[in-house]
Amino acid sequence: GAAGGRADQRVKGKAVLELGSGIGAVGLGARVHGASNVTVTDVEEVVPLLEANVKLNGLDCVEALALDWSRPLPAAIAANPPDLILASDVVYDPDIHAPLLDTLDALLNRHLVPVCLLAHRHRNPHDAEFFDALEKRFYVEARTVDGAGGPADVKLFAVRPKGLPTHRGTRLPNGAAPDVAVPRGPA
Repeated sequence: GAAGGRADQRVKGKAVLELGSGIGAVGLGARVHGASNVTVTDVEEVVPLLEANVKLNGLDCVEALALDWSRPLPAAIAANPPDLILASDVVYDPDIHAPLLDTLDALLNRHLVPVCLLAHRHRNPHDAEFFDALEKRFYVEARTVDGAGGPADVKLFAVRPKGLPTHRGTRLPNGAAPDVAVPRGPA
C-alpha cells in the first residue's frame, strides 16, 4: 500500500545499522524493503541467533555483529558509518540509557550518521529521563504511531545530530521538518 511505499523510501538504497536487534526483525525488514545492506547488532551472546535468522530468511547483504554499547564502536562500523540507524524497544532498562546515549553520540555526532529512527513503547517511569537526556544531546522529533487496533502509545523518534545544517532526506513518516524538537506530550 501507500504507507509501505513511503516506508520503502526511508530505507531503499541505504546502508542501515540496527541497534539492539534481538531477533533482527527490524533490520531484516529493512533489507526486504530495499536497504542496500544491513548490519544487525546486539550483545555477543545474541549474535548467533541473529546469524541464524539471517540465514533462515535467505537474505544477502545482511551482517550480524556484536555491539556492546559500553565499549567503543567496532572498527567495521566506525570505518563504514551507515546512512540510517534503526532501533526498536531499546530503552526498557535504565541501566543501559547512558551507554545507549554514548553509542548514539559516537554514531550521530562523531561519525555524522544523519538520523536514527527509534521506536519506543512507554513501559518504565525512567523512560522520561532517557528522552530528556536524548533531547539535550540531539535534535529529537517524535510522533505517535497509530496501530491497527492496538494501543496508541508507541512513538517514533527521529534523532539527529546537532550542528548539521542539512540532512540527507530521511524524515518521519508524517513528513515533518527535521530540526525541531516536538513535545512528547503526556507519558
